[in-house]
Parts: sequence; C-alpha cells; structure tokens
Amino acid sequence: MRSFGNVFLGLLAVSVVLASGCGGTQLETGAIPSGEGNIPIGRTPVQSMGECNIHIVNGDGTTIDTVTQQQVIYVGAQLKGIVRVRVEPINTKFMPTELVYRIGAQTTYTMNVRPADQAFAIRVGTVGANLFNGQAFRLGVPYSIHSFVNGMTTHSVSPTIFVSGGVGRLEQNDVFVPTQPGVGQIVLQYAGMRHVYGIRVLP
Repeated sequence: MRSFGNVFLGLLAVSVVLASGCGGTQLETGAIPSGEGNIPIGRTPVQSMGECNIHIVNGDGTTIDTVTQQQVIYVGAQLKGIVRVRVEPINTKFMPTELVYRIGAQTTYTMNVRPADQAFAIRVGTVGANLFNGQAFRLGVPYSIHSFVNGMTTHSVSPTIFVSGGVGRLEQNDVFVPTQPGVGQIVLQYAGMRHVYGIRVLP
C-alpha cells in the first residue's frame, strides 16, 4: 500500500511486506491495511475470479493502492468526498471496473464490485433493478435489490452495485440497509453500461 499527503499519515501502523504489482505497489497477499479504522468499503468475488488490484483516488488527489483480501476491499483511513475506485482483476479474463461515488456518513460496505467476464460483456443491452428514481426508504428497513443485465450473452451475470451519498450499506447478497437520513444514489454498472437511481432515506 502507498499513500500521499497528510490525510493518510499513519496508515502503516505495523510493518508489512510490499511487493511490486500490476499498475502500482500492492499489499502482500494475506496482509490487511493497518491504520485509522481498517475500513471495509466493499467486496469483490475473489473466490470465483481471483484477487484484484485496487486503486483508490481520494478527492484531494491522495492515492491508495492495495489488493482485495478474502473478498473484502479495505482502506486504512477515512475517505472523504468524491472517491474514484478502479478494480483491476489479476485474471485478465475479467474486465477492469471503475466507479466514482460520493462518500458520506456510511463508509462501510458501500459497494459490491463484480467485474464483467470478457465472454459475457460483448452485447450488453441494459442494466437495472427493482428500483425507481426518487424511491424513498425508511431508516433501518432492509430492501432486497434484484438486479438484471439484459443482452444476448449476459446470462448468469450480475452487475456491480454501489451506494453513493453515504446513506446506507450493502449486504453481501445486495440487501440495501438505510443507515443515514438524506439523499443518495444506488448505481448499477456492467461492461460499460450504467443505471443510476436517485434515492431518499427517511427518518
């Protein structure tokens, strides 16, 4: 892992062994970032596709490079504002995925990242879910998101889903749990296609 700027001072509270990785410095397999919080911000299906290099750029330009650890994407410090996350599977059968979202009060498990399989990404039509724009949710009441990817070669695939605005978290099975009143977005992405749903969380 590497960091630049005062925001991420103290990320390495204990020594870790660094190895040269694809696209930047990466944390050695099995190690977890140590520092302020060790925040699990999302998941990737490493059991089926292998580990991914993760590149995170904070709103102030600070960069973190790491790898997924047992399906979880960790960061060692509090992120703020607009964050750009790029997930690059080491297995080149899968496409890189990049998402940009706004950090809010909820930072833990805000995304379930599922990079597209090259074989199923050729003719993607649309992505969506059982949601509508402007949908309101009650604080603390879970909602199961059922997503879909339409296209001739997209059977048995699921899109990346993330929550922007810090108004809730995503469980592993795409259950959205509203945790903070306010406005935000639930975004679905797959192979370059994207659908954004504006949402509200009510007290």
